[in-house]
This record gives sequence, C-alpha cells and structure tokens, in this order.
Amino acid sequence: MKFIRDNAGTRPFFAYLPYTPPHGNFDIPDGDSAWTIYKDKPWPESARRYAAMVTMLDRQVGEVLELLDELGLAHNTLVFFCGDNGGNDYFKSAEHPRGIHLANKNPRTGVEYRGTKGTYDLSRDPSESKDLAEAQPEILTRLTNLAAQAHEPVIEGTFASTDSHERDRRAKFGRHDEPEAPTQPRKKTNKKKAAK
Repeated sequence: MKFIRDNAGTRPFFAYLPYTPPHGNFDIPDGDSAWTIYKDKPWPESARRYAAMVTMLDRQVGEVLELLDELGLAHNTLVFFCGDNGGNDYFKSAEHPRGIHLANKNPRTGVEYRGTKGTYDLSRDPSESKDLAEAQPEILTRLTNLAAQAHEPVIEGTFASTDSHERDRRAKFGRHDEPEAPTQPRKKTNKKKAAK
C-alpha cells in the first residue's frame, strides 16, 4: 500500500503481491476480523481457519483496489489476480467427500471436477472422464519424451541461512513487521570427539 502511494501519479509502476495464504499450516491470528466470521461454524478447526484465510485475502485485495480508487488510478491500472493452484478437496469426510468447501464442484451446474490442483480441460471435459492417453497415444509419447529429456537427478541441497524462510513463516501468522530473528549458526560437529 505504501509502495502504491509513493508511486501514485509520479510514474508507471508494477506492484507484485505474492500472497501465501491460504496455504501450509491452516491458521490465522485470532484477532483477525475474518476469524470471527467462521470461528463458530460446525466444521473442523482447520476448515474454519482455511475459510478465514480466504476471507482475509479477499479483504486485503479489496483494500488495494479501494486504494487505487482513492488515488484516481483505477481507470488506468491493470490488475491481474491469479493463483498457482486449482481447487483442492481439503477437509474430506463421509458427509463431504469432495471437501467441506467444495472447491472442485461448480456451484451453478453441480458438475464435479475429477482432479485437484495441477490437473482440470474444463471447457470440454470438466469431470475428466475421457482417457486421452488411450485416445491420443502420439501426444502421450511426445509428452513422455519431453519429460524424460527435462529430467535431472535430485541433488540434496543445504541452507546457509534460514532468514528468508523464517521471515515467510512470521508473515504467515501476521507477524511480518517483527524484526528479523537472528540467524542461528549451523552447529559444527567435531568428528574426532564424536568418534570417541
């Protein structure tokens, strides 16, 4: 918000907001107004927290759009909102086999999408009931070959510093303005002492 205010009317700008929620640990500070909407719903707590995170995100994006209006920028600003995932069937149960929030069900038509995030040709086969691998073997072969060519063996990585990771974790719980936690130096093992 500060970045947009600082650049409003002075020059064109690009603001990228990589929101994390709803993701990972389904949690939200109890003091957030979104939690009060869902805290008494008859759902598992994680499902209530997830819904609150979605509402929090909706509110925060709305605040950005309202700021663009306030600054007179809405008429010449492009806003793109997209996600890197499709719907997922979180919080499944016998009563809700597609998840409490029905992320994979079209609320208007009732059509259920077969897959979860990372799969759905929704215009032709929303339930993905047709086996395209069998119907189009040449495309399957081409894709399999591309995957084989692109494959690289997994190489174990290491963290020299966990500062960025810990900052992201704090932001997830609404503590993004806290001073950064001091980096914990990696412990070195004295192999000679360890051998004794």
